[in-house]
Amino acid sequence: MVLLGILPPDGLPGLPKERDKVLKELSKLARQADPDRYPDVAGALRSILANLDDNPREVVVNTGGRQDVVLFGKYELQFLTNLLVLGRRSLMEQFPDWIVEMQGGDFTNAAAASQFLRHWQTSAMSMAVTCTTGSNPKRVRKAAKQARRSITGAQPAVADACEPWAIGPLDGHPLTLTKTNVPALIISGTLDGTTPDGNAKALRRKLPKSHLLKLIGATHSDLLASIVLDAIDDYLGGASVPGSIPFDWSFAQ
Repeated sequence: MVLLGILPPDGLPGLPKERDKVLKELSKLARQADPDRYPDVAGALRSILANLDDNPREVVVNTGGRQDVVLFGKYELQFLTNLLVLGRRSLMEQFPDWIVEMQGGDFTNAAAASQFLRHWQTSAMSMAVTCTTGSNPKRVRKAAKQARRSITGAQPAVADACEPWAIGPLDGHPLTLTKTNVPALIISGTLDGTTPDGNAKALRRKLPKSHLLKLIGATHSDLLASIVLDAIDDYLGGASVPGSIPFDWSFAQ
């Protein structure tokens, strides 16, 4: 087997602590790239969220040739960060600049991305995978507890997103991890906020004949990069596969 982009093996939701870990790693990379401009992206985001909680902004954005007024508050910024930014390299490389802009009172780029997310058309495949996975009551309680202190906060409830699709957990039964000796290549990215590498580590414990390939600095959108596909080809062909592959970062100003 080759497994990548792994959801929590025992059911959803994702945990705020894992997304905070990705955010803090992004903050570290930005600080290394330009310590004067990006001294603490994660800390600045926490302050911006606290301010938006008390003072949501009305932001004018251009949408399809027209101007819309977007109400942009704490919920919108956390929602944007969780569901869009922390899964896409292109947005994660822009995010530190958005933080600098918001610190200066300019919410235009972040609000425009939030408006895009409101009209985002997801795929049936993505929703089918998410909805058939279903939620785990234990993880729901754990996520709620973590959300109170986390920067990224809670994700929307799985059931709310799945209701319009009329898709539920497989046979209505909770997921359980089953041990198997089938050889497996497990691939995870250290900056993947959509399917964090903690999921891969949890799954690996039930796959004693597995090999973990860690993509250092890779996001969810990097999982099918050519260098990763080459590693998969090597594995399926019986060749050795490294334990890690590094990915570079650059932050546009």
